[in-house]
Amino acid sequence: MKDFIFDLIQCPTSDESLQKAEDTDELYTKNTSYPVFHDVPWLFPNPEESFIEWGSKVRNFIQVESSLINEVGNTLKFEKRPSTLARVQSIIDGKSHNLKYLESLLNIFDEIIPIPLAESTQNIYSYFELVFRDWHKESAEIECYTKLINEVISNNNFKNILILGSGAGRLSYNLALNNPKSQFISFDHNPLLSFLFKRILDGESINLSQVEMYAKNQDSYATVIELFKPSKELDNHQIVMGSFPDLPFKENSFDLIIAPWFLDIIESNLESSLVIIQKFLSKNGGTVYLGPNNFHKSEIFEQYGVDEIKSIYNDFFSTLNSESLEINYLKNDNSSQTRIEKILFLFAKSKITNIKTLKAPSSDKIKFDSKLISYKEKIKVFHRVLSQIDSDMTLELLASKLETEFSFSKEESLHYAGILYKQILKEIT
Repeated sequence: MKDFIFDLIQCPTSDESLQKAEDTDELYTKNTSYPVFHDVPWLFPNPEESFIEWGSKVRNFIQVESSLINEVGNTLKFEKRPSTLARVQSIIDGKSHNLKYLESLLNIFDEIIPIPLAESTQNIYSYFELVFRDWHKESAEIECYTKLINEVISNNNFKNILILGSGAGRLSYNLALNNPKSQFISFDHNPLLSFLFKRILDGESINLSQVEMYAKNQDSYATVIELFKPSKELDNHQIVMGSFPDLPFKENSFDLIIAPWFLDIIESNLESSLVIIQKFLSKNGGTVYLGPNNFHKSEIFEQYGVDEIKSIYNDFFSTLNSESLEINYLKNDNSSQTRIEKILFLFAKSKITNIKTLKAPSSDKIKFDSKLISYKEKIKVFHRVLSQIDSDMTLELLASKLETEFSFSKEESLHYAGILYKQILKEIT
């Protein structure tokens, strides 16, 4: 990990400074520890719970994808048309190739016993296509974003810069490479994208199959791509994992916060998000919005257009510069289809003085969505555990009860009992 991040990061729940453990790959405070995987800090508010949740997503994806590959492979035995055989077999081979690599990349989750989770738009494979857009070859889309943001950085001499929702990471890499006097943190919640980004930065030779359902021709349904290998190591860049809005950073620590294709897809509305962003900006800091010029939200009152987005930013910032553009989003040379997006680039600067009087609008209802359903499932599991505690109980005794209740092995029981034991004590003390 880069040393500069210790001036910026902190515990996302207690706001305590984080220390690096000498004998383990962990960051810690007095009461909490956070693991570090592949030199990437795991700074979710509840690290054990989030690890189980993402591990469940990983294990479920691997199981579903493996079953799909096997099912299609078995059905293929009955296909007689040579052209169909060739097309489907190439897709199977491509998916199998990727799955093998992803299992290796995400092997820290191998021992996870999946818990029930509702379907979500944010799964482990979400936005996997960004990898090819970012790292196949030079992307006109990424170059456009880089040029716009480079100008903002150079004109304002910003030092500490945060990229919210850094995804596969090419924009972060370009910005850090072009601005060596600035310090960058790439922040994302997806382990697949974050760990893959780190391996790319480490110079690993990576070949992945770009599987295209709507290919231009018979040879383009699954194309093995050698990902770009950076020529220079970055001393001014660090990847951090966590969740928004529980950002694991010190207040007023960033001169620029960049949100590329981020604020339009997260669950919190724009006003609430800007309250959070303001908290982490320095006195004369600024923020960049980069994304669609209209929000694709389920709530009609949050489906903002350009004028509404600008109006909301004007409520929070004293200066505002914007530009509307048209891009070929996620351009793919192997696809028969293109996606032209009208986007908004917006740079806002200068925190208004009475920011403490601004409050995010409160919700007057609980939304019955995938996040709530997943929460309910986790509560059910937690209730099953609590129902086993009917007297004073040691960690070992709780583990033995879990072994019986959930059919865990002894090792699994001790692992989960340790996590739950700590969580229960934290809640009641």
